[in-house]
Amino acid sequence: MLDSNVLISALIAHTGAAGYIYQEWRRGRFQLVTSEIQLAEIRRVSRYPRVAKRISRQVIGEAINFLQNAVYYERIPRKYQCEDPEDAYLLDLADISGADFLVTGDLRAGLLEKRKVGRASILSTSTFAGLLSA
Repeated sequence: MLDSNVLISALIAHTGAAGYIYQEWRRGRFQLVTSEIQLAEIRRVSRYPRVAKRISRQVIGEAINFLQNAVYYERIPRKYQCEDPEDAYLLDLADISGADFLVTGDLRAGLLEKRKVGRASILSTSTFAGLLSA
């Protein structure tokens, strides 16, 4: 599963690790897990002025529509906590979905420090991109 910051970064710049990961998912290289909480976060963040000037509404809309191809969880039991309370749902979602990986680009949220949640290894975008390209 991908943190929202990875998805937003991929939409801003199609190059780099986040862009590569997003394109590989669209090609069917791995299955993505998402939730209503994440879709709402992407919609909210996409309206921030600094993001809105870099990603068109059309691109955000297409991405959200394509996310309908992901495994979708409407309700997520709350179990985990982290430094950024708004990211705790990512830990819950990774655990309940049985994801193999939780990929994040947010080095400040403390997700990477946890290293694992449930069966999911928590990886940086560059580490996961390296796994995909190997």
